[in-house]
Amino acid sequence: MKKNGTLAITSIQRNRNKYIVEWLAFHLAVGFNQFYIYCHKTDDGMTENLLELSKKYPIQVFSLEQDDLPQIMAYQHAWTNFGAQVDWMAFIDGDEFLFPTQAQSIQEALAAYEHCDLSALGVFWKCYGSNGHLTDPDGLILETHPKHSRNDFLPNRHIKSIVRGGEDINPNKSHLFETKRGTFDENMRPITHGWMRDLAPTYNTLRINHYVVQSKQFYFDKKQSMGGADMIAGFVRPDSYFDEYDRNEDSDGMSLRFLEQTKQKFAEITRTLESHHTSASRMNQTPAHNIVNTDLMRLIPENANRIVEVGCMHGAMARAYRESHPGIHYVGIDIDPDYAHVAAQFCDRTLGVDIEALSVDEFKSLFPSDCWIFGDCLEHLRDPWRIVRMVRESIDPNGCMLVCIPNAQHWSVLMRLATGQFHYEDSGLLDRTHIRWFTRTTMIDMFTQAGWRIENGFSRQIPTQPPQALLEGIRAIAEACGADGQQALADAQAFQYLFRLRPN
Repeated sequence: MKKNGTLAITSIQRNRNKYIVEWLAFHLAVGFNQFYIYCHKTDDGMTENLLELSKKYPIQVFSLEQDDLPQIMAYQHAWTNFGAQVDWMAFIDGDEFLFPTQAQSIQEALAAYEHCDLSALGVFWKCYGSNGHLTDPDGLILETHPKHSRNDFLPNRHIKSIVRGGEDINPNKSHLFETKRGTFDENMRPITHGWMRDLAPTYNTLRINHYVVQSKQFYFDKKQSMGGADMIAGFVRPDSYFDEYDRNEDSDGMSLRFLEQTKQKFAEITRTLESHHTSASRMNQTPAHNIVNTDLMRLIPENANRIVEVGCMHGAMARAYRESHPGIHYVGIDIDPDYAHVAAQFCDRTLGVDIEALSVDEFKSLFPSDCWIFGDCLEHLRDPWRIVRMVRESIDPNGCMLVCIPNAQHWSVLMRLATGQFHYEDSGLLDRTHIRWFTRTTMIDMFTQAGWRIENGFSRQIPTQPPQALLEGIRAIAEACGADGQQALADAQAFQYLFRLRPN
């Protein structure tokens, strides 16, 4: 295979937003120049930050929701799609730092193996303990965690693989893969298992610093119940795992070898994100999530063939629905191109556009379609009345539109109005990105005036109950205005309304 200088890392990570910048900075500093990062069920902002960084740095981001063996799925996807495009590809985790121990770059270290008869290199761990930290300390892990296990600590005999590009391999495990020409360590000793019990590790050329537990709080609050990337769903590590891996006997200073270069990259990446967050706060874009509105999804007719979802975010509903309906044609639309990029892996087509900015011809190109979905979306549009009318005018006569809309008549909103506490929030009924506000009555007016009829409609409520005195006040106000007090109480309990609408 012709060399192109690409040295890549494939990594599956979950909720490591706090640590991802240092991890990226370090590996850029040592010379890696391509990253394939799989965000597994991430909800801490890491996916969004990586997508922003991918505009400037050589990062490709993928969202992964698989519960069983997600690491294997990620590794196989990366190798199938990118294995022929790289010189070498390392497969490591977010708490693993891979670096050359003597060479000045990873390129220089790997050059020594360019003509060796092998498919992959196995690099040994050096396990680091909590360094006595009960909680996560401020600062870089490289600086705050200098202490590690002794060489004879048996878990150090685990390896991770760096695979030569274009090799015939099957990444079917997390440490050691099936290869045609074999995996060898830095001394060209054969590696036959992911944990080489009888082979003492050496670090003359390459090493992986593995920050296994980080701090006591990190382990028991996060890592213990996070599951295993190469395990089935529901895996929980035992309490004894922390004691086993909290090893802090030695400190050889190797974690500081690329510290200054890492600090420079860290500052550069941090500035990039700070600039983005400043811009994003001005735009007030709703944060993406991977939550599926199952009540709305159940309204999709069994005979639907072509779905268009507006406000698809990361494609959570497309992914969930296509698990049971793989043959459905699914189009996802989101105003944020980064969100649409992530959703693309679950959809036949995605558009990162403002639905209201489409020309007439662009809008009509979304048809024929027989099921349109607006899940918590219409309230974000400037003219939702026009959009629902345009869908009605173009949709298949037997098609439908599914809608979920927050209820501005909910008791919590009325209570805030009555007390003058109408403060916007990052999400919920008072989401600062909402442009339009609807009650049950004005929702129905919008639909019927656009030519829709309600085939199915119901409300969703929240567990929190209002004070009884508040309910009595709502009834009294409604009746004082000549309205039905009982209906006002029912409307005040609805947090959201969901509808399936058909052309009239």
